Amino acid sequence: MTIHFTDNEMELLRILIDADGYQSINTLVRKMGFSKRSVYSFISSISNKCLAQKMEPPRNVYRQGYFLPDSTKKQLKMLNPSDEDKVPHIGKLSSQERQIFDLLLLFLGDQVTTPMLMAWEDVSKNTILNDLSQLKAELTRYNIVIAADQTGHQLLGSELSIRNYMQVKLREHHHLLSAFLDKAKTIPALAELVSLSLMLNDWTQTVEVTTNQTYSDDMVLFLESYYSLVLHRMMNNRILKFKTFLPNDSDRHEMEKSNEYNLTYSFIIQFGSELVEHTDECYYLESLLLEGQLNTQGHNNVKKDIVNVSNLVVENFKQISGVTFKDEKQLSRELYIHLLSTYYRVKYHHQYVDGMVTKIRDDYPDIYTYTKISIYPFEKLSRQKLTENEIALIAIYFGAQVVRESQDSKSALIVCSSGIGTSRFLMAQLNKAFPDLKLSGPISKKQYQSMKMIEDNIVISTIPLEKLNRDVIKVDPILDENGLNYLQKQLSIHNIVNSKGQSNQIHSLLDVIADNADIKNISGLIVGLKEVLTFSIDPKSKFERGYQPMLSELVKPNTITFADSENLSWEAAIKVAAKPLLENQDIKDSYVTAMIDSVNENGPYINIGSKVALAHARPETGVNHLSMSVLKLKQPIDLVDSKHKVQLIFVLAAVDATAHLKALSELASLLGNKATLQQLFVAENSQEFMNVILRSEKHETSSSM
Repeated sequence: MTIHFTDNEMELLRILIDADGYQSINTLVRKMGFSKRSVYSFISSISNKCLAQKMEPPRNVYRQGYFLPDSTKKQLKMLNPSDEDKVPHIGKLSSQERQIFDLLLLFLGDQVTTPMLMAWEDVSKNTILNDLSQLKAELTRYNIVIAADQTGHQLLGSELSIRNYMQVKLREHHHLLSAFLDKAKTIPALAELVSLSLMLNDWTQTVEVTTNQTYSDDMVLFLESYYSLVLHRMMNNRILKFKTFLPNDSDRHEMEKSNEYNLTYSFIIQFGSELVEHTDECYYLESLLLEGQLNTQGHNNVKKDIVNVSNLVVENFKQISGVTFKDEKQLSRELYIHLLSTYYRVKYHHQYVDGMVTKIRDDYPDIYTYTKISIYPFEKLSRQKLTENEIALIAIYFGAQVVRESQDSKSALIVCSSGIGTSRFLMAQLNKAFPDLKLSGPISKKQYQSMKMIEDNIVISTIPLEKLNRDVIKVDPILDENGLNYLQKQLSIHNIVNSKGQSNQIHSLLDVIADNADIKNISGLIVGLKEVLTFSIDPKSKFERGYQPMLSELVKPNTITFADSENLSWEAAIKVAAKPLLENQDIKDSYVTAMIDSVNENGPYINIGSKVALAHARPETGVNHLSMSVLKLKQPIDLVDSKHKVQLIFVLAAVDATAHLKALSELASLLGNKATLQQLFVAENSQEFMNVILRSEKHETSSSM
């Protein structure tokens, strides 16, 4: 007998079937896009239908959420063997999601009518017109227009602008791209997308074998999906004209030397010689490959430069933050792989913009600020400033490697299909929730399947995996409170982490139970007690910090010095810059010596921006009070060598790891604004210098309100 569920009920059942933990009513509301009243109505209807078939209905655990009993899951599959295929991949679309569907249809065709959009998204004409109006307003900022005539709507603008915009949007909403392509299979005019996607899948495997490169699962999926749309567009004469993507001849020649170029050429020419002759299509496809590589074989000039820069960035972070790393070589290797793909994203104007990673800046301001200052050598190499989101992604590498007090903690291997955004955000959540748990990875499913043995104590995965020699805990890529609590219980059950005092409580309870009852399954009882005694995690808790003064509260008119550059060495310049702090007894002579010794030992790492240095040393070498001073020279001087010119030398005397963070963050913002930095260079007295800082602070404050 078949139970007839509505589409909305099937969507809710799919969520409960796929979930490994409890689903709160708020989580269900967010996932389905309906009101609480509607979701409660769906649950009630499902419960009545289940009870009618003598099946256990969805259950609700107080303060935890809903779950579907395993027996019901099995019975539903037996009663409705084909219902899994009927469940839609997405629920009710939000306005933003509908706009992505609009964009996809407009990207593929020039005659997209309003009735066509209404049919695809199952909404009214007014809803479609309102969505298009919002979309038009956003696109104008990118010089893209949605034009309309009697035949329908179409996108107008430069081909590169349209593709860049689409690429950014689809990376943010990759799940919608998959859902769109599934739906497109049923449309004859779009059926070729399936065959194009299969061709790209075969081709990417050939690329990996030929170039000895590895790409993340998400990157391969994105390339297959997104580039199949691009190919469809190219075959409809939407082509990147010559020198529109790569106007620089030297860049073109450099790309033509690689194996990737030959592979892209041989692939694209299958669709017509006009696509590779006098166009930039081969370079465009090659850029997508370069952005997605995970491992890095070969030794071209770019890779050598990135290796050197990665080491320098790590050294900068160590010196500025004063932290140590449990495995510096591993950190440098991982950072190198990340910065190599970042280099190509920056170079080809595809910087990561997913807004969720800005949470890293808010939750870990110290690590984010240190990273923002340390990353200067990479920005100098790429000749572009990184977005806040790119900086946050790099900050996660440092946060994951900071040495913790406990050296006896157990470890978990993270397996995630995402190569950049989601996996790193998951790592950040796990680091925050389980600070004593050592994390390895993330690695892709393909890498996991190639392993014979897992050295870590447990595997945490965002995708279903076959167990090797260690148990696997499946979690959502982005953990909500219920997901964190579920993971906490599973880790506790597996003896990976323990709640404070849990072990003693278990032994005490076992003693009481053993004295008053017969225990038939002691191992099962222990597991149950661990689950009951596991404390909930508050993912919103933040580390409490003391007062952090602003830059203008540390740099004062009497700590700003102006001097001639003639016959002034960098050592002497640091002494001149530090003199006001010595006179105020904020530091001792030993601190000045320590700053100079640090540069002699570690090189010009204090060069943190264009002609700017931040001199500092460990607090224990002679800091009495938190303070800052600055020296402005008439002309730049060499810092160790001629490659590092400095004209502004800031001296930071920090008393701990956090008190100076606000001032340091402001300094980083100053360095990132060329106009403001130039005002500091041309300031002729202390008051002018202070005015620049005060104006910058006022602007930052008003912008954040």
